[in-house]
Amino acid sequence: MPRRSALFCALLVVLVVGAAAPGLAGERHRTTVTLRLTGSLIATGQVRAPDGTRACENGREVLIQRRISGNWRTVERRDARPRGDYRIPLNNVAGSYRAVVRPLNFRPGEHCGRDISPTERHGDGGGNPERTLRAVLVGMLREADRGR
Repeated sequence: MPRRSALFCALLVVLVVGAAAPGLAGERHRTTVTLRLTGSLIATGQVRAPDGTRACENGREVLIQRRISGNWRTVERRDARPRGDYRIPLNNVAGSYRAVVRPLNFRPGEHCGRDISPTERHGDGGGNPERTLRAVLVGMLREADRGR
């Protein structure tokens, strides 16, 4: 029984101290990353902190990953510019790509979160087949409405 009492007391101390001093746990800043593929494969996008924390945007390392045999592999990495934007030339290879920013501790007790962009397709006429079918059907319906 003494062991359970000691564990209970330790848990109680952690809960009381955590409630009394929430700043001790540190401040977390949410981070977002976007990805757009252009031309013969240039990855562009932005790293943003919705609360405006510049340390979460400035110079963050951006990993560009491509899906290879079902796994995400890093194909290029660069630091974002001071305003959080990036432009990364890539080898012109068809496939699915995403951008990743890892968590970052920039001050004791403060850190920026990790984020992964939505997937983008490049080459081989990629894209979402459901979107393509929807676009064709919407176009056909519009033409039919015009013909009335």
